[in-house]
Amino acid sequence: MLSGIGDVTDLKPMGIKPIVDLPAVGKNLHDHAFLGNSWLANSNNTLDNLHRNNTLAAEALALWQINGTGPLVLGGSSQFGWLRIPQATDFFQSFGISDPSPGLTSAHFELLAINNFISKTVALPTEGHFFSIITVVISPTAPSPGGNVTLNSTNPFDAPIINPNLLGSPVDLAIMRDAVKAARAFVTAPTWSDYIISEFGAFANATTEEALDAYIRSNSDTIDHPVGTVAMGNGVEGALDSHLRVRGTVGLRVVDASAFPFIPSAHTQGPTYILAERAAYLVMTGSGDGATVGGPGG
Repeated sequence: MLSGIGDVTDLKPMGIKPIVDLPAVGKNLHDHAFLGNSWLANSNNTLDNLHRNNTLAAEALALWQINGTGPLVLGGSSQFGWLRIPQATDFFQSFGISDPSPGLTSAHFELLAINNFISKTVALPTEGHFFSIITVVISPTAPSPGGNVTLNSTNPFDAPIINPNLLGSPVDLAIMRDAVKAARAFVTAPTWSDYIISEFGAFANATTEEALDAYIRSNSDTIDHPVGTVAMGNGVEGALDSHLRVRGTVGLRVVDASAFPFIPSAHTQGPTYILAERAAYLVMTGSGDGATVGGPGG
């Protein structure tokens, strides 16, 4: 956009001379919604110790650097659950849509277990030890409203204005609600009886459907899987053609997750590798080099 490629109605008010009128640039932002749900744990040896104590964290880092041992050997989460809303229910039909997932083996939401407090909206409590389950809407409604990225100024060092529009569809909110309920059901298993003490914070107060929805809306954030703002596609919805070339330009491709026309029902690292490998092939074979790519609708 700073270079003059984007929606003319957005560029001109910023004093940017349009080079290519491409309305799709900056639109169609999608991400997976992330929500950290925490319980007080009957332990004094959670990873919360590292987050509160800089000295202990430095010692753990040194231990890992010297011989690859210690608490930093642990991943952020070593247990994942990929779950579906039961097919036998009329969950999606009640919203007047079909199942948004790619297939019967694809998850609607994800659970990630982690042995410490985690939240993107609430600071780490000064005391206590925690067990958390991150709930993620991994199969957002398609097509969902999506968000957008716009310019804040003409200074390239100024952060843009990002509107993720998370949970913009009532179906996405309902999927997250089911994910939280699944997390709650998971920790009621007898295995957890000596470890889980109680739900913590606003989570503990979300005891009705209305309170649960309010908790979800107030505490959800992005999982940092943004895609789609320079998407492949036809007509005005597409900023790129199928060869990843920017429409209305010569010799310009986009090779990152912004090229996805929709967000995968998965973490985005693997699909981005696939896109990059395809792009490498297109570049090496010179596919479309030297040709002007048609503008929106071309």
